[in-house]
Amino acid sequence: TAIYVFATIAILMATTKSNKLTQKSIEQTAILERERLRPYLSIELKITKKGGRDSLSYGYIILRNTGATQARHVSIEMNPVIFSTPIIDGKKEKKIPYFIENQIENIAPNVELSDSIGFLPGIFDNFDVPIFRGTITYQDANSRKYVESFTINFDAMRLATPYID
Repeated sequence: TAIYVFATIAILMATTKSNKLTQKSIEQTAILERERLRPYLSIELKITKKGGRDSLSYGYIILRNTGATQARHVSIEMNPVIFSTPIIDGKKEKKIPYFIENQIENIAPNVELSDSIGFLPGIFDNFDVPIFRGTITYQDANSRKYVESFTINFDAMRLATPYID
């Protein structure tokens, strides 16, 4: 009888350990699946030649969701805040890209928002040190919060070759 009791206790201990490992595996799988299905936002730049090969480089800032689900309550903080100074009705106006100045309620997967940052020489005229650091804060459908950091360094791109449409 003692052997049966001992064997039963050994089986119980092995089963308990196996169940704990299985539970941990299930939890890790759930975390991986949640990460696979989350939204993922990033900031990118596109530099083109506006008006042909001999014109000045022109820039666009792009907010892109490369994740699998919708991003909600998207806000961007940037220091310094990037802006351009287009001439509107004969006078210079300070123009901040819309999605940097305003919260965006939803961005679907595989969607990008873009806005002009003007001619690139204007960036060097407007900012002594054209390096912009910031964060993108957003949520998923379950109100889980994400924060992504970014740096845009125009000094590093000073001699970059622009994309030509």
